[in-house]
Amino acid sequence: MSPTPPQFEHSSMPRRTLAVFTVLTAIMLITLVAASCSPHTARTSAPTSDVVRAGSSDLATAHIVDNVDNQRVMSRAATGDTTAKERGRVTIEQHISTANGAANVMLYKLGHYASGTFYDTMSMTREGLRPISERMQFGSTVKVIDYDGDRVHETVQVGDSTPRVLDRRFPVTVFGFNQLELVVRSLRLRPGFHAILPLYSEGDDSLEMDTATVVQLAQANDGSASPTWTVRFADPAIVGTYVIDTLSRRITSYEVRARKSGMQTWIER
Repeated sequence: MSPTPPQFEHSSMPRRTLAVFTVLTAIMLITLVAASCSPHTARTSAPTSDVVRAGSSDLATAHIVDNVDNQRVMSRAATGDTTAKERGRVTIEQHISTANGAANVMLYKLGHYASGTFYDTMSMTREGLRPISERMQFGSTVKVIDYDGDRVHETVQVGDSTPRVLDRRFPVTVFGFNQLELVVRSLRLRPGFHAILPLYSEGDDSLEMDTATVVQLAQANDGSASPTWTVRFADPAIVGTYVIDTLSRRITSYEVRARKSGMQTWIER
């Protein structure tokens, strides 16, 4: 029997910066998601040739199956008290469903932090990981996002206030930032691999053109485990390091460093 997905009736969305939920929210819960949303349409600069877009055939997704992953979010300051501290606990579930004859992925995330409990649910196509819809909640804020290729439509509800609506259009089909782990695991990794990922930042409603680069292929010393890829992810605020099993595409470890403060954050299972 599949695990019961997180329930959303009594929750809302958190403060955040460039990365919503995942490990990154443990160190970057700064600005209110809905603070300045207003209806408008905007474009960013044209993408370059090494962009991996949502829906791309450059993604290998056969490894994505029903799964539940429970994580502890740990961090250590760069200066002062450098004792490792638990910042929160996260449950990530992924389930495969079928709609109109095609396989879709339902991604559920539930995080318990000192500032509150955060919920996110997201649907996407399994082939190409093209996002379809997303719903995030924390406190009294609820955000609903509909993705349509290079267009994004979102509605933000803060308590009983009038909903705020935002429409954006970009020069490339986008992933949601909350898909990042699935996207990185699904890249066709190889020595020298480098790609630009167009990620829609759900918190500040902007397009990030971030990078993923293979920096190492490590062989298991004792032969009991398969080799692993080490992938460096970078955006303007953080540098993250993923270690990915080459056979299962499971992320065996993940660490992130905040560029400004130097704080290190990682996951434990």
